[in-house]
Amino acid sequence: MKSRRWCHGTVALVFLVSRVLYRVVLGVRFDWSPITYFIQFVDPWFLRHDFLRSIFYLHHQAPLENLLVGIPVHFLRDDAAYVVVDFIYVAIGLATALGLVEAMLGMGARPLWAALVSCLYTVSPTTVTYENWLLYHVPVACALLWALVALLRFQRQPSFWSASAFFLALTAAALLRSTINFMYVAAMAALALLWTPFHPSGRIAARKSILRAAAGPLLVVALVAAKPSLLLGYGYGEALLWGNLSKKIWNEVPETERTRLLTNGLVSPAAERFCLADLREFEPFRIPHEPLGVPLMDMERAPNGRWNAHAFEYLPIARELYKVDALYLLRHYPGAYARGVGHALSWYLSPATNDANLPGSPNYRRLTRWREALDELGGARDGRYSVMLAAGIPLLLLFGAAGVSRARIDVVSERRSAAGFAYMLATILYAGVSTMLISYGDFSRYRFEVDPLYLVLLATALTRGQTFMGERLSGFTRRPSWITRAA
Repeated sequence: MKSRRWCHGTVALVFLVSRVLYRVVLGVRFDWSPITYFIQFVDPWFLRHDFLRSIFYLHHQAPLENLLVGIPVHFLRDDAAYVVVDFIYVAIGLATALGLVEAMLGMGARPLWAALVSCLYTVSPTTVTYENWLLYHVPVACALLWALVALLRFQRQPSFWSASAFFLALTAAALLRSTINFMYVAAMAALALLWTPFHPSGRIAARKSILRAAAGPLLVVALVAAKPSLLLGYGYGEALLWGNLSKKIWNEVPETERTRLLTNGLVSPAAERFCLADLREFEPFRIPHEPLGVPLMDMERAPNGRWNAHAFEYLPIARELYKVDALYLLRHYPGAYARGVGHALSWYLSPATNDANLPGSPNYRRLTRWREALDELGGARDGRYSVMLAAGIPLLLLFGAAGVSRARIDVVSERRSAAGFAYMLATILYAGVSTMLISYGDFSRYRFEVDPLYLVLLATALTRGQTFMGERLSGFTRRPSWITRAA
């Protein structure tokens, strides 16, 4: 218990001191600018004048990030809202650092490794850059990490409340990030049922706790996913799904072949455009619709002139143009799709700051020297994949798989760690595969959300490696039995 408090205290102190130094010495400030131009955010005008209805009618973004930002924007002046959101992100950063320690200790990592790895993550310029950038990655990473902490606690002390904490954390992640969907949360419920811990009242009581705790969160996630279909007649995230898939293949098709496809009308001119670009770019092939009476759905632009990436019109464009293009390209150019997936994997193995949008943040430029030094240490240069990540990630995944397959389920501690390994592997693989198969860029940014889980695997592997080496060395130094008998 004393070592646990020491770990938490050390990491909390390092976090607070490093944040002061980053802000005072290096001039890091919270970057609020994404709210004014990122497609993930509802324009502040809608948040001020039609707040709840705008959040309710979101169709390609999960609602919680806009709700988190929208409440301060709606009720406070700009400068006060900025301070509140800045404070929220710092608090989430501290919660992530402490959750990292708790998860490592829960997986059996030694306090020294838990504190060291957590501190390195905390002071990393990559972590600080994301923590001071208004987007959903830091909150999602925090939610997925604390879901692991709650799962380990449920394995140690099964109860309705510990199971509820697990599913509430997963629900928070799903409401922050649309790719973390009902299927994922349901799979995690199945995982919890599969690795049901021993319970004083029996395994059936533990399973009942899981089912009761999962019912409400699963219903909420299902309703959020079904809402666009019920309200608008289009699927959740459909505006991005087909456009991303089409662009992923289109980017890998040779230029001469693209020209032929466009000239012969085999794909639509929309294939060359970003699926949520300004509607003026779609002028020759726009699809008119009846007004819905909702400003967010009907207005092509906000009154401040910014294009509205949440307008209803993107949905019929996605279904009638991008879906047709994506399916045609997938059928006729499977090799291009395979190259796109390979490109995604290479990008996934690059530093987390290798992103198309992040260089626009002032903090990215302020921390360039420190970030590049860290990238070179990992064997990454000029935005290429990192040698350390390319070697380390497969090894950590293999270590996690061995932790699941070799665990003795009749031993309480091994059953608990196996459940943790299974959760981390499932989450890492789902987050990676679901983006690499559909999206066409920013894969290292998506990986940032599960980087803390990789670090939990690392600290656990270091601990087990140290234990193994200690046992080997003690075996070499122990006197042979015949010497002991002679003495």
